[in-house]
Amino acid sequence: MIVEQRCVRCGVTYPPVFFRANPDARPGRRASARARCIGCELTARTERKIRDRPREKARACYASHAARFIRSGLIERPADLRHRYGWDIDRMAHDLLHTHENTCPYCWQPFSEMEHGLADVTLDVVDPDAEPHYRTNTRWCCASCNREKGRTPPHDWAVKLACWERWRQRPPMAAQLGLFD
Repeated sequence: MIVEQRCVRCGVTYPPVFFRANPDARPGRRASARARCIGCELTARTERKIRDRPREKARACYASHAARFIRSGLIERPADLRHRYGWDIDRMAHDLLHTHENTCPYCWQPFSEMEHGLADVTLDVVDPDAEPHYRTNTRWCCASCNREKGRTPPHDWAVKLACWERWRQRPPMAAQLGLFD
C-alpha cells in the first residue's frame, strides 16, 4: 500500500515519488512531511528565473567575461572586475533591462522586434585593447552587432556604422536600376 503525501504549497496529495528525496533522511526515504511536490518546486523555480532573468543574465555575462579576462591575464579573480573596473551585477542588470526596452545602440533595431527576448542582448567591450571599465568601455547591444563588430577597433567600427546608416538611407534597388520609371 502506497501512502500518499500532501504538498505544503498546493495542498494536493501525491505518491512519494512526486517529491524530491530528503538529503537529510536515511537512504531510501522520501521527502519530509513539510515538502513541496516536484510540480510546485519547478513552478517556483521557473517563476523565480523569469522574475530575476535580467540579473541572472548579468551574472552569467559577468562570469563569462571574468573567465576570459582571467585567461588573458588581465585579472586574477572574478571579483577584480567589480573592484578594479566597476562591473556591478545590479547595475549591469539595470542597464541590460533598459537597453532591452529600447533599441540596439549600434543598429537602432528595437529589441521588441527581435525574436529571442533578453537572449538578443549581449555586452560589447567597445575597445578590446583598452581596460574594460564598465561605464566607459562596455555597451549592451544586439548579438548580431556584437558578432559583426568582434574585435574591430572603435574607429573602424564607427566608420562601418556610418556606412551602414548611408546604406539604410539609399534608394530602393529598383529605383537605382531605373526599372520602374
